[in-house]
Amino acid sequence: MGYQAGILTALRDWGLTVVEVPGWQTRGSSSFDPHGFVAHHDVIGPQTSCPRIIIDGRSDLPGPLSQFWLERNGRVHLVAAGRANHAGEGHWRDLYGNSSVWGCEANSLGTPADPWPQAQLDAYYRLAAACADFSGFAPANVCGHKEWAPTRKVDPHSIAARPCGMRGSSSFWN
Repeated sequence: MGYQAGILTALRDWGLTVVEVPGWQTRGSSSFDPHGFVAHHDVIGPQTSCPRIIIDGRSDLPGPLSQFWLERNGRVHLVAAGRANHAGEGHWRDLYGNSSVWGCEANSLGTPADPWPQAQLDAYYRLAAACADFSGFAPANVCGHKEWAPTRKVDPHSIAARPCGMRGSSSFWN
C-alpha cells in the first residue's frame, strides 16, 4: 500500500505520452492498493489541460477525482499516485472502494454525438493495460463506471471490449 509513484515509468513503458501534474507523487491518500481500474468520462467539453476539478475536487467531494485525466489526443495527465475519489458506491467483482482501483476521467461529453477519437481510445486501452501490468491484476479487473455502479452511471459511453495486448489476456473491457 501507499503512493504508487512507479506508475510513471509503467505508463511510459507502455508508450503513453504523460503530462505530470505538479504534486502528483503525493496527491491523494496513501491508503491505496490498486487491484483494478475504473474508466470514466468527464462530461466536459474539449480541453487540453487537466481541469482543476479533477485535481481539487468540488464542494461535495474532495480531490483528486481520479489518478489520470485523458485528453482527446491520447495524452495522459498523471494527477495522483494515491487514492482518488472517483468510483463511489458500488463494486466490480471482488473490488470495493476507491482504495482498490485506479481511476481515469477521459475528456468526453459522454454522448454518442461526441465520438471518441481513435487516439484517445488507443491510449485508454494502453493506460488500463499499463495499470494492470504495473499493479499485477488481471484485465478482467478493468471496468467502466457503468459496471461498477450500473444503476446510477453510464460512463464511459460507447466503449466496447477489444484485445489489450497484455500477456495472457483476451479482452480489455468487460
